[in-house]
Amino acid sequence: MGLTELHADRCIYPRPFPEGFDACPAFQATTFIAADSRNKPLGTWRTCRHLGTGNDLENRGRFYPRCALGDQRQRLQWLAQVSPAKLDIVRALQEEFDQLSRPHRERLFDARARLHAGPASGMPEPELEQLINAFLATIDRFLNQNNERFRDVGLPAEPLRQLIKEWVWAWVRTPALATPRGKTIEVFEKPGRAFLRAHAEPVASAARRLWDRPLYADTILQILPTVDPPGLALVGDVDRSNVAAVAQALARMRGHAGDVHLDLSGLLYCDLGGLQVIVRASQALEPERRLVLHGIPHQLERALEIVDWAPLPNLTIAGAPSA
Repeated sequence: MGLTELHADRCIYPRPFPEGFDACPAFQATTFIAADSRNKPLGTWRTCRHLGTGNDLENRGRFYPRCALGDQRQRLQWLAQVSPAKLDIVRALQEEFDQLSRPHRERLFDARARLHAGPASGMPEPELEQLINAFLATIDRFLNQNNERFRDVGLPAEPLRQLIKEWVWAWVRTPALATPRGKTIEVFEKPGRAFLRAHAEPVASAARRLWDRPLYADTILQILPTVDPPGLALVGDVDRSNVAAVAQALARMRGHAGDVHLDLSGLLYCDLGGLQVIVRASQALEPERRLVLHGIPHQLERALEIVDWAPLPNLTIAGAPSA
């Protein structure tokens, strides 16, 4: 059994992540202050918010770089849940906040190290509280200045402010900060919760996808059979590297009776070649049959309108008003 099979949640990308890294569609850049077992700083490093460590069960005492989102399928699920557009906003906010907060985090890191070094070198309570309050005041200003951007991604400022306050105090008071859980996160609606917890929640899709029976899978796309209604689902990106696989899968559906249903609610990107394949699949159907698109992303529907393909008689968008 290879490493990929043994550790499906392994991060396969070289580290440290370089500036401009975009090979992983779920990547969220952040910085952290590394330290040794005595809390001595080892420098500030650029990493991914989802990167952690996993235990190698085959080799006791060994570890591997683990993606908190899970395996490839789960990463695509998470991305479909939060949407690439909202992830771009969160990435920008994260980068701005990292730069703004670094001096505060460095001072708090030093204070935390002294606090846990022992009673003789512990930090006086008033000084520690002053550092935390200064950091929280900086966070307040940042949230107020970017209130609309946070609201657009499902992270309203007031509950987020309370959550960050709890995290900061927990991080300073304890040697390690556990993943936040409980009712604090539950006050956020989807997809806001997906940005805060370290795993993907079930993604609402137009049809039930049979994840265990993929018809095709590569590093950026999975083609899955669906039920209720029966058909296909595209999850991930469609580009020139896999458009032939999409065409073949749709061609095989012509052998089934009735309409052909295509679930696009998990589609993150589709180039012009992918659009052409979808349109040609509808044109190849008999006059009484239709290719029904479910959960079509707004940008893809808009692209169909721009190129004047949307009115095709054999192509239907589920939920759209009748012509």
